[in-house]
Amino acid sequence: MGKVKREQSDVKRQIATTQEELEAKRREAARRLRELEALDADIDRSRRDIERMEQNVARCDSQIRLIGDSIAHSEARLARLRGNYASAVRKMQHNLKRNDQLWFILSSSSLHEAWRRMRYLQQFAKWRDRQAEQIHGEIVALDRRKRDVEKLRGEQQQRQLALKNAHRGLEQQRSRQDEMVEELRGEERHLKEVLAEQQRRADALDRELERLIRLEEERIAEEQRKARERRLAEEKAAKERAAREQAAKEQAEKNKKKTARKPSTQPKVQPKVEPPKPAKAPQPKVPGDEYAGMSSNFERNKGRLPYPIGGNCRVVRGFGKQRHPELRHVMTDNGGIDLAAPLGAVARAVAPGKVSAVFSQQGYGMVVMVRHGSYLTIYVGLEALTVATGSTVKAGDALGTVTADPDGGGKALLHFEIRREKTKLNPMEWLVDS
Repeated sequence: MGKVKREQSDVKRQIATTQEELEAKRREAARRLRELEALDADIDRSRRDIERMEQNVARCDSQIRLIGDSIAHSEARLARLRGNYASAVRKMQHNLKRNDQLWFILSSSSLHEAWRRMRYLQQFAKWRDRQAEQIHGEIVALDRRKRDVEKLRGEQQQRQLALKNAHRGLEQQRSRQDEMVEELRGEERHLKEVLAEQQRRADALDRELERLIRLEEERIAEEQRKARERRLAEEKAAKERAAREQAAKEQAEKNKKKTARKPSTQPKVQPKVEPPKPAKAPQPKVPGDEYAGMSSNFERNKGRLPYPIGGNCRVVRGFGKQRHPELRHVMTDNGGIDLAAPLGAVARAVAPGKVSAVFSQQGYGMVVMVRHGSYLTIYVGLEALTVATGSTVKAGDALGTVTADPDGGGKALLHFEIRREKTKLNPMEWLVDS
C-alpha cells in the first residue's frame, strides 16, 4: 500500500513538473512572439523611413540639377553682358577719346547739335553705369547660387550617408528577424496556443465593446425619442394656449360691440390688460446634439490626431487581418493597433469627448471608451484610472497608466481602437504621421 502511495505521489510530482515546463515554454514562446512582432514593426518603420530618405535624396538631386542649369544660364548671360559692355566701350574709346569730349561738343555746327551731342554722351554714361550694375548683380546672384548648390551638395552627402546607415540597420534587423524565426521553428505548437489565446481574448473584448455600444445606442435613441415627445407636447400645449387666447380675444371684441350699441348707466369697465407673457423657455436639448460639433471636429482631424501615449512609443501590431510572419498559415485579426511604451507610460485622450464606458476585461485590465459624437476611441490595458463613466475630457487629458505587458520584457502595452459606432477604423489613418 505504501509503495502505491509513493508511486502516486511521484506521478503527481511528474505531472506538476511537466505542467510547469509547458507553462514556462508557453511564456517563453509568448515573449519571443512579442519580440518578433516588435521587430517586424521596427522593420516596417525602417522601410518607411528609408522611402522618405530616398524621396528627400531625389528631391535634393532635382534641386541641384535645377540650380546647376540656372548657374549655366547665368554664366552665359553674364558672358554676353560682359562682351556687349566691352565691345561698346571699345567702340566709344575708338571714336572718341575721353580728353576730346569737350571738343566733340564745342565743334558742333549749331547749338541744337551741341545739345544732341551732350545728350548722347550723358545717355552713354548712364547706359554704361546700368550695364556695370547689371553685371555686378549677375555676379552676386551667380555666387549665391553657387553657394546654394554647395550647401545642397553637403546636405546631400549627409542624406546619402544617413540612407546608407539606414539600409545597413535594416539589413541587421532582417538578419535578426531570420535568427528569431529560426529559433521559433520548434515552438510552433506553443505559438499556436499563444495566438489562439490572444484571439480568444480579442474576440471576448470585441463582443463586450459591441454590447456596450449597442446599449449606448439604444439609450441615446430612447432619450432622443423622449425629448421629441416632450417637444411635441410643448408645441401642442402652446398651440392650444394660443387658440384659447385668440377665442377669448374674439369674444371680448363681440362683447365690446354689444355694449357700444346699448347706452348704459353702468360705469365702463376697463378691459383687463393681460400682463406680457414671459419668453418661451428654450426647448430641451436632445441628448446627442452636443456631440454634433465634436463629430465634425473629429473628422476634420483625420491624419492629425496625436498618439494616445506621448513620448517614446511604437506600434508593435498593426490593424486588420494579416498573416503571421512566422506561422504563414495563421491569420491574425486586430481591431486596432498595439502600442509598446516604457513602464509607467500614461494613456491620454486623443480628442475632446465624454467617457461613455469604463470596465474591466479579463486578460486586458481596465478599458476606457470615449465618445466623440458618432466616433469612439477605445483604450485597452489601463490601471490607476483618473476618469470615470460620464467624465468630460479634453485632448491630452490623462486617462490612466498603461499596464505592463506580461510578455513584453519590461514594456507597457496599450491596445487602441477608433470606431464609428460599431465600424472599426484603422487608427494609423487618423494618427499624425510620426
